[in-house]
Amino acid sequence: MFKLPSFSFVALVLSLPLRYSYFVIKYYVYGTGSFVKYQNSLEKFLSVSMITTIYNNVQHQDLHFLANYQISFTLNLFKRSHSSFVKEKLPGYGEKYDANSTWLVKSDTNDSNDPVIVYLHGGGYAYQLGPSQLETVISTYLLLDPSKRSKVSILILDYKLSSMGFKFPTQRDQLHETYQNLTIREGYKNITLIGDSAGGHLALEYLQYLKSLTQDKLIDAEELETEKVIFPTNLVLVSPWVRVLVKPDQYVPGISHYDNRNRDIIRYGTFSKPEVLQSTFGDALYDSVGISPLSNPFSINDWNDIPTIKSNVLILAGEYETLRDDVLEFAENVFGCPAHSGTHGAYEVSDGNYHPSIHEFKTETENGKIGFELFVEPWGVHDAAFLFESAISKLNKGNIDVNDLEEKDFFGLKKIVNFLNEAL
Repeated sequence: MFKLPSFSFVALVLSLPLRYSYFVIKYYVYGTGSFVKYQNSLEKFLSVSMITTIYNNVQHQDLHFLANYQISFTLNLFKRSHSSFVKEKLPGYGEKYDANSTWLVKSDTNDSNDPVIVYLHGGGYAYQLGPSQLETVISTYLLLDPSKRSKVSILILDYKLSSMGFKFPTQRDQLHETYQNLTIREGYKNITLIGDSAGGHLALEYLQYLKSLTQDKLIDAEELETEKVIFPTNLVLVSPWVRVLVKPDQYVPGISHYDNRNRDIIRYGTFSKPEVLQSTFGDALYDSVGISPLSNPFSINDWNDIPTIKSNVLILAGEYETLRDDVLEFAENVFGCPAHSGTHGAYEVSDGNYHPSIHEFKTETENGKIGFELFVEPWGVHDAAFLFESAISKLNKGNIDVNDLEEKDFFGLKKIVNFLNEAL
């Protein structure tokens, strides 16, 4: 049944041109305010300001007006704007793989050992894939070393949205169907999951689901034969949503949910409302590991026997994002990263420059491969890599190397590309 938008939604939409003009004036007269990361870019300041306005002012009951379109719409929009670019550089672009997913690029090597990246977009399960997210995935692909790029395929999961009435674990079940098609039906063995925000949550919850299958399927050898459990080889998480239920005692001074409330694009009140949790996860136990990767109480036994987290894992977070402390606590609990307890509070006096002692943590495997990598972007906001770091305009002008990109402008994109160049 069609519902009319609320008065506040209509008012917000009508006010957007005026707000846009205000932000332009603000940039030149007063500066960027709390968004200090973007003080040298009007374009990015306008993007972060408009996204913040929409994310934090649209009422929950109006979300479906913003999300009622398919991923194919975003893909076609990019293709119309970059037709020759797509034809020359993105083979297989827009081809459906199955009912749940679409190829962004499809390698023609037909080798099951070649890497397949499955991208899980963010948006709180309520928003559809946006143009900036698509452009960052394409940028990542085109910036890979040519020897890697020639073998890589990228699949985008077109999962159903909570704003359209589909609660979790619908999205996890869709991922499983596509994942089984890739691994069991097609025989692909080298799968990388990349997820930003809610997409990071989906990736982690899918690992938990695969773990549950290994426990269940061992009981029935015949069924195990038809539905094998093959874990992803690599994992990339950008600002992952790891704590679903944020409680009032976590909204106090000294905690990023509180301290970064005016610095980030999302805020505590946006995703802590009961109606938001109910529409996203139903009546599930929000603290359980099957819903919240950072479960309460937390048990490392929930993660110990998941092969994917033993090596080739990358996590990115923003210094000024509200979810920062949740991400760091998860990294500490699962990967032994000391960044949460060891540097808590250090980000409050950041000068915006990169300091390895507080902004990174790395481990290696016994054979010298990547174990776990964590990078915190100085002054960075939530999901900055996928929202504000597209390199398409530069790539349109000709081939560039990832090292040609400025670190401060493409912090997350460079980390992802460098990780994939080594891990794939």
